[in-house]
Amino acid sequence: MAYTSIHTIRATVSAAIAYITNGDKTRGGVYVNSYARRADSAGASEDFRAVRNTGTGRTQILAYHMIQSFASGEVTPEQAMQIGEELCDRYLKGDYQYVIAVHNDKDHLHCHVIFNNTNLCNGLSFTTEHNQGRKNERAWA
Repeated sequence: MAYTSIHTIRATVSAAIAYITNGDKTRGGVYVNSYARRADSAGASEDFRAVRNTGTGRTQILAYHMIQSFASGEVTPEQAMQIGEELCDRYLKGDYQYVIAVHNDKDHLHCHVIFNNTNLCNGLSFTTEHNQGRKNERAWA
């Protein structure tokens, strides 16, 4: 069974994206994909910033880093990517830019997702049950 965690990014989005898209961890970039942004880390960070500049600007959170870890032998890299993309589709609903990468540099596969804090459509910040009280329908877990 997969374990998922989510963390805030308040400083350098480009460094986080560069880390998750590292070719040594993603079989030369084979296991990297994105939604509504450029392919390189500096370009993606700039695309995230452009959307954030259209938003409300009421938060210090720039992006989120979601990690989905699988048990050793539980899935193939292709399955991990498919599961990660499905999680993004269900959780982000096409409203947030993201970069997704599957790391196969350990004995267990793990999927990293960096997604923008600002909604593409309405400019509002991303909300979860952790910053909006106990609204279970917003839970990512």
